[in-house]
Amino acid sequence: ADSQGAATPAAAAAGQPATAAAAAAAKPAGTRPQRPPPLSPTDAAERWLKAAGRRMRVAIVNEAPYHLEIVAGFLHVLSQLPVDVTWYQAGQSVPAVSAVELLEVTGFNKLLGFMPRMRPTTDQPEPVDFAVFVSPEYFERQTQAFLKAAKPISAVMLAHNGMNRALQRIQAFDHPRLHFAALAPHVAAASRQVLRIHTHWMMATWPFASQRPCKSSSEDADTCLSGFSIQGNFESARRNYTRVWALMGAAQSAGVLPTTPPAKPFHLHLLGRGNVKTLGVPFAVANMTTVHLNLKFPQYYDQVKI
Repeated sequence: ADSQGAATPAAAAAGQPATAAAAAAAKPAGTRPQRPPPLSPTDAAERWLKAAGRRMRVAIVNEAPYHLEIVAGFLHVLSQLPVDVTWYQAGQSVPAVSAVELLEVTGFNKLLGFMPRMRPTTDQPEPVDFAVFVSPEYFERQTQAFLKAAKPISAVMLAHNGMNRALQRIQAFDHPRLHFAALAPHVAAASRQVLRIHTHWMMATWPFASQRPCKSSSEDADTCLSGFSIQGNFESARRNYTRVWALMGAAQSAGVLPTTPPAKPFHLHLLGRGNVKTLGVPFAVANMTTVHLNLKFPQYYDQVKI
């Protein structure tokens, strides 16, 4: 049967049409076939291994000199499956930085603690069975070229902006099995509603071990377990900093900020890169705000975790 539970020509050729017909007759008219439960990733990989006689070849493809935190999550998840993973990582063109230098400069190597099978280019890929494209909507031409060269049976395109029309152009690529997934529910919803692309959402995560663990039994638990962080490029068009400052100002006027014991201290951390001036931090809340610029990955996650 196919993924919808319907009888296929192959099943009929195997002498199963009578069984399928009997099952169909037993159901009320108009009843849709039941979709079989999805296989777990491990079961799917092991079924492939048994059928093909070899491990599935998986590619993680990142044309961007960013989104490495997403790469880390997929490296972790895929490392737990019986598959062979190759990570294709492009460098940076302006200023020119190779993929190897990029991983060193950002502290990504130190974050991983090991070096997976990585090719510092996305050109001339090896044939693969399955591919995950980390930044496809920003690199349409390169994504299409990789698909044609590596010929994956199936591929997942990760969507970062659910209203980016580039995703529609990628959907039109000449490939039979392209799937779309967002990194958050609201992005997937935007892709479905605005672009009319069937989009799931998923988040592969890296189990970061902080050098400064904050536990409930810590003496400073009240301090390290409070607050929140805003991360990402410092771009007011993408993050509403003005609204944050307005809310903090209103809390000050109401006497809620700054907090006083026994309330936990409130402090706002902004992590990212770009022009700090675009944040427009008001003087009135500057003493409750800290900007962390261009942190390497280990320091970045240490800060987010606390």
